[in-house]
Amino acid sequence: MGKLDISMACAIFGGTFDPVHLGHIKIAVDLAEHLGVTPIALMPCGKPTHRLPPVATPLQRLDMLQLSISGNPNLTIDDTEIGSTTPNFTINSLDRIRSRIGSEAAIFLCIGSDTLNHIDSWYKWTELTNYCHIVAISRPGSPKKYSPQLTEWISSHRSIDLRKLKESPAGCVYQCELSMLNISSTKIRQKIKQNETLQQLLPKKVVNYIQTNNLYK
Repeated sequence: MGKLDISMACAIFGGTFDPVHLGHIKIAVDLAEHLGVTPIALMPCGKPTHRLPPVATPLQRLDMLQLSISGNPNLTIDDTEIGSTTPNFTINSLDRIRSRIGSEAAIFLCIGSDTLNHIDSWYKWTELTNYCHIVAISRPGSPKKYSPQLTEWISSHRSIDLRKLKESPAGCVYQCELSMLNISSTKIRQKIKQNETLQQLLPKKVVNYIQTNNLYK
C-alpha cells in the first residue's frame, strides 16, 4: 500500500469506499482483465467535493480496502488523496501521480458512466485528458445523459482502440461495458443500521471489521 511508482501503464479506480464492497472489487478485477493493466490502484478519496463526507475515518477505510484486496496481486491501493484535509480535486491528484511516474507512462482514470454524465461539473474537467485517459465503465444499455458541451468534448476525445491508448500517455476517452453488481455503499450503510444481513455484499473480512469496530450504526 502506498503511492503509485511505476514506469508502465497504470489504472486508477477512485471512490470513497465507505465501505468498499464486492461490487467495487468485481469492477476492479474486471478492469484489470479488460485493460490488460495490473495492478489496478484503488484510490480512496480523503475529502470529496461532490458528496457528503465519508462516515468511516480515513484509516478505517484504508483498513477495509486492505482487507478486501488481500491476496489479490492484480489490485493495490494508492493513498494519494486519503490523508488530505482539503477538498480533493482529481486533476490535482493526477498531476501528483504524473509527476511521480513520468511523462511517458499511460494513466487510465477509471470512472462509472454515471460519473461521466456529470464530469463537466468537475474542477478543470476539460484539462483531465492532459494528464490521463478516461475509462468510463457502464452496464450494457445504461443511459448516457450528456450536456451539449460534454457531448462535443467526449466526441473529440473518444477512442475505441485500446492498444493505441496504451501507446500514448493521455488524451482520450474510452468507453466500455462491463457487468456490474447492483450494490451501493449507501444501501449497505442502511442495511447495517437496520441490522440486515450483509451476505454477498461485502468481503467477509470487511464484515468482521465493521462489526468489530461498530461502524455505520
